[in-house]
Amino acid sequence: MTNVKRCRACRAADMFQATSTQNLTVKGVDVTVHGLRHWECPECSAQVETPDQIDFNAVLVREAFLRERAAHKRQRGLLTGTEILAFRNRFGVTQKLAAQLFGGGPTAFAKYEAEEVVHHIDHNRSNNELNNLQLMTRSEHTRLHRLEQTKRKNHG
Repeated sequence: MTNVKRCRACRAADMFQATSTQNLTVKGVDVTVHGLRHWECPECSAQVETPDQIDFNAVLVREAFLRERAAHKRQRGLLTGTEILAFRNRFGVTQKLAAQLFGGGPTAFAKYEAEEVVHHIDHNRSNNELNNLQLMTRSEHTRLHRLEQTKRKNHG
């Protein structure tokens, strides 16, 4: 871990390692993240994160987001990607067969299990050039299309 010593803001004291809890909104989901790491100045309360701490904190934020999203799905009676995978494995069903049985394209269940979709920026599903594809969560994708629909409705 990078060693941070003297506070660069006030230069009056050595910083110490600290942890905090923050309420954040991640991809439209409110999460509470505990154990976020940073360096803090005892004199001016300035806070700094090292690259190692940023990486560590990013993992904590992602885990909190996934937990909250899974809880939201359970409240609505929906399966999480992990539960879909467990169901398929329990009954020996391939992703391709699951897509045939329940509907969806050949890669639908891979996307459901990853809880991610590929968005075609130009809305042409046949255009699979890399610069036209954007990986996002299903909720981000739905939100994007709703926003686009609202813009079209209001402007045209």
